[in-house]
Amino acid sequence: MDFLPLFLILALTLFMPFMEIVPTSGSIASAVIALFAAGLLTRDGALMLFALFLLSGISLAI
Repeated sequence: MDFLPLFLILALTLFMPFMEIVPTSGSIASAVIALFAAGLLTRDGALMLFALFLLSGISLAI
């Protein structure tokens, strides 16, 4: 279960060049990656769930 956020971050970073078609979507994706990093460093489950919620919002928005 520790590797799930890492694979999601990897998938998001591989998808970011295609997201640049929509002007600010790359910046939003970078903010989600920063939230994932903060959640991993602090081992905060609530922050990780919030980042997962935002990640699902990005995929639905695009």
